[in-house]
Amino acid sequence: MIEYMSDSVANMQGIVDVILAFCFVNCIAVQASNNVEEKLLDKVAELDQKVKQLEVNVNKRGHASYQDKEEILATVRNLEQKVFQLEQEIYMQKRDKVSTRCEDGWEYNDGSCYLLVEDELPFLKAEVACINHNAYLVHINNADENTFLKTYLSESKGSNVWIGLADVFKRGIYQWIDDKSTPYFEDWARKQPGISKTGMVHCVNMLAGRNYEWIDRICDDPLMFICEKKMTDLK
Repeated sequence: MIEYMSDSVANMQGIVDVILAFCFVNCIAVQASNNVEEKLLDKVAELDQKVKQLEVNVNKRGHASYQDKEEILATVRNLEQKVFQLEQEIYMQKRDKVSTRCEDGWEYNDGSCYLLVEDELPFLKAEVACINHNAYLVHINNADENTFLKTYLSESKGSNVWIGLADVFKRGIYQWIDDKSTPYFEDWARKQPGISKTGMVHCVNMLAGRNYEWIDRICDDPLMFICEKKMTDLK
């Protein structure tokens, strides 16, 4: 039992050391505020002292009491909780630090900055306007990005908005205008895309009245639009 308890105390000391290393690496990486870092290090130092005291108590008595076991378990649970809280704080700080790199008015998500432009323009003029921002009409890669955009539009009270998908390169084949790729992910509204009976080019917008699902329409219609630029494109 003594050997078991000594191992348990040693394991806790190892956990404390891991937390300290985790803190130094991550807090420095995100340049955590002095207040957050000081609170964290104070807590780790407090737990470190607790572990050392438990080790002294076990060695002094030559055996481990039930109270020692309970204190060890409580300390381990405390450590686990503090690690979880630390991970959450570091995640939030990293997210906030990255998001500040977007220009004013732009919204950050997963490596890109987005701008809802409320001036209503035809599709191709909207793309030119995005290019003037060193950006392009938004290219939606997956369901997560699509969900982010729906939330962004809803919170911004965006109406119908152009995205960068159209059949301007080949009639009936929808491609992203920035790289001419076909979509891996789609979120078409019911009975969409429509089949053009006139042979006219169609472009895609997110329609507010259908929970921002995708519909195609004549590219000359003036609509709001969303520009996107990758973080690597920021100057």
